Parts: sequence; structure tokens; C-alpha cells
Amino acid sequence: MFRPGDIMQTKKMGDFISEGMAGKTVSDFSHSMPIVDSLGTLVSAEFPKVRYRDVRDFFNGRYRVEIIRPVRPYTPEELHIWCETAHAKVGKWYDVLSILGNLSNKGWEHRDMWQCAEICLDSCQAIGRLTCIPLRKAEPKTFETLTCEGPFYSIGKWYKPGRSEYLELMKEATMK
Repeated sequence: MFRPGDIMQTKKMGDFISEGMAGKTVSDFSHSMPIVDSLGTLVSAEFPKVRYRDVRDFFNGRYRVEIIRPVRPYTPEELHIWCETAHAKVGKWYDVLSILGNLSNKGWEHRDMWQCAEICLDSCQAIGRLTCIPLRKAEPKTFETLTCEGPFYSIGKWYKPGRSEYLELMKEATMK
């Protein structure tokens, strides 16, 4: 069901930090992560550093999940650049100062530190898409808006999905 180039958005249910961040951005989601391979590997910006996660980590009954996909599919060359751009962020520092700046309405920008939605947007901009959106203004709400207005569409939304929903997704993927 998911494939490289998709973006997974999540929000941990009952977590006051996620709830607060989603509320601050007026979004259903507090985290955006690019999917970089067909096995469901994600690049996730989390304190203290950007790291790899598995999509299964979010199918445990504690998250709201949505997977979005570009309307115009990536060419193989674009997909390679998109994934490599996301991979290059692994090991970089998580931009906690920017979150503090957002909460206090001060614009602190740190070039070699990253937030989750910035990684997704940077991957898109590396192949010439979504270049009109300032990189350091990206947030999960950015991608929610884009699913309503055109360049992305939702392939599925789940509220507190568990192992059975994940297995169903994998079954559909192998049947295609």
C-alpha cells in the first residue's frame, strides 16, 4: 500500500506534547515522515537526532495515521533524488530550537538542524516540486493543505490502527 515517495503523517493519541503541537498548527497531525523504501522505512526527525523508523511502529493502536502520495508520480530519477535527500538527513540534529521559536513566535532558523515536515519538503524541493513554500515554514499542516488543494492525495487515514490494519495493508500491497 505504501511506497517510496509517500509521506506518512501521525499524531500520538493522548500525548499532551503531540496534542499541543497539533493544536498550535491547527492540524490533525503533529509529525510528517518520508517513506524511503518499499519495506516502510521512514526518516523521522525526533529528539535528539534524525533517525530511521519503521512504519509498523505507528500501527500499534496509539496513533492517528495518514499516508499521502503525490498526484503526479515521481520519475525513477526524481524518486532516487527524493529518497537520497531524505536519507542525507539521518544523523543530523533535531531542530528543537525552531519549535521553541514557533511557540514563542520568534523565527529561529538553524540550517543543519531539521524538523519532520522540513525533511519532507526539502525532498520535494530537491526535485523541483513545492518550491514556492519556504522550507523553514513547513509543518504537518502544510501537507494536510496540499492533500486538499492538489499535488498530493490521501491513500488512507486510520484512527488508532493496530497490527490487523497493518497486516491488511501488507496483504493488499502483495496482491497488487
